[in-house]
Amino acid sequence: PLAYLYNSNPFLPNKCSILSGVSFAMSPIVRIKYFSSTLRELLPTPSISAAGNGHKRSLKFSLVISVIASGFYNIYPKENIKLAKEIIDNGGLIISEWEPNAQNTVYRFPQRNRIISGLSIATIVIESKMKSGSNITAYNAMKQGRIVFALPGDLGVARSEGTNCLIKDGAYPVSTPLDVLDVLKFEGYEFEENKIKVDEQFKDVYDLIETKPISVFELSRKINKTIPEIVEILFLLELDGFIKKDKDMYYKVESNKKHYTFV
Repeated sequence: PLAYLYNSNPFLPNKCSILSGVSFAMSPIVRIKYFSSTLRELLPTPSISAAGNGHKRSLKFSLVISVIASGFYNIYPKENIKLAKEIIDNGGLIISEWEPNAQNTVYRFPQRNRIISGLSIATIVIESKMKSGSNITAYNAMKQGRIVFALPGDLGVARSEGTNCLIKDGAYPVSTPLDVLDVLKFEGYEFEENKIKVDEQFKDVYDLIETKPISVFELSRKINKTIPEIVEILFLLELDGFIKKDKDMYYKVESNKKHYTFV
């Protein structure tokens, strides 16, 4: 194209083209949530994709870059107009290679996928059929020298044929989000580890749990909070993965949670 048109927050970070969740829209919801939330917690950078459902989930965790197959004045489908506004309002970016009034056509959808893969350091395919937009994006990424990941699937299942074929053709197989970090390190990318801090309003409870396993009642005695207040804080800390409860109903620190940024 002669030019790429974009609409965005002008302060979008420059190391943003990291992961392309190209098949989130067709994946089982559990896998989507697991990979999208964990990856964006480990590597809090903007995500790049095409699927509207993927954008809705991504907005909860990171900035979003959306590549559309039409002009800005003809966003398709119409219900995604509201979503496009949310992306911009959240500091994200919308890209089009077409003039503002251009209508979407069938051939423009696979054509724009090369932009998605080109903007991304890595493309991750969770599930895909052999003939799918996800595979078009992934093979574009391979041609562009980008890293491609694919989640292995059951043999003989149509929705896994695409990912299995990608692995056969050189994509890295992944089973957990941590595999992605390991491969990126292997490929030469450097990261800085940053410990995720507990919210200040929960710190008094967390600090006590950090010293030794402790019960709800002991926490209530040592901190000026009621048992219902303590239970609510414990629930939120456990939900975020900071603590866990053992079989004796004592709470202890789960791990030192970390996220990573590119050096």
